Amino acid sequence: MTWDDLINEEPELLDLYTKASILVDTGNLVVPVGYVCANKVFYNYFRDPLSRLVGPKARNPALRSPEASRIAYAKIYDALPDCRGCGCQP
Repeated sequence: MTWDDLINEEPELLDLYTKASILVDTGNLVVPVGYVCANKVFYNYFRDPLSRLVGPKARNPALRSPEASRIAYAKIYDALPDCRGCGCQP
């Protein structure tokens, strides 16, 4: 299974990827506290929508596998800006 397979089954995944990929860390304000945490952004804004599209609760039975979840979650997370100043990175 590939990312292309997933978006062919569920085009809404591409919308989430686009939203994640357009977030840009300008070095000053992505969030008003002066840091960026990809983990917080992912879990606050992308985890729940993804859980409806892939994994055990997916609308489409073809996307209910752990493999579909791993591929989609990694693709979306990797599109986010890197953590900066949040303490996640050493």
